[in-house]
Amino acid sequence: MAISNSMRFTLKTLVDITPTHARRTEDRYMYKQHQNYMTMFNTLGLRSNPVSVVVTSNEEDTKEFGKKYTGKHTVWTVEFEIEREGGVDLELLKQDYDLVPFINELGETVTFNKHVFQTTDSQYNNIVFAKV
Repeated sequence: MAISNSMRFTLKTLVDITPTHARRTEDRYMYKQHQNYMTMFNTLGLRSNPVSVVVTSNEEDTKEFGKKYTGKHTVWTVEFEIEREGGVDLELLKQDYDLVPFINELGETVTFNKHVFQTTDSQYNNIVFAKV
């Protein structure tokens, strides 16, 4: 049995971070979705290398997010591992993502007051993290 020092996390967001792999000269909508995915992925990589990254989207209750987001909406969930234990924790993820800009008006089913990830605003928190 191999010993693993990796740590598993989930990231949930109301922002469309669909990984489409579209290029700039291709479909603009899909290109913007992929740019949001790349923003999410690159921010994950600020402190450690994310591995085994899986993105899904489903309609879910938004009770984990800010108070302004109620009911069921599309939530993008990212499951990932950080290859080194202690390389990152939930507080560091919140710090790294707070106020990082994104492209809005894609597949989101909510309206954002600002076009940035918000991790600390109890009214408009649009991204949450959990350790698995």
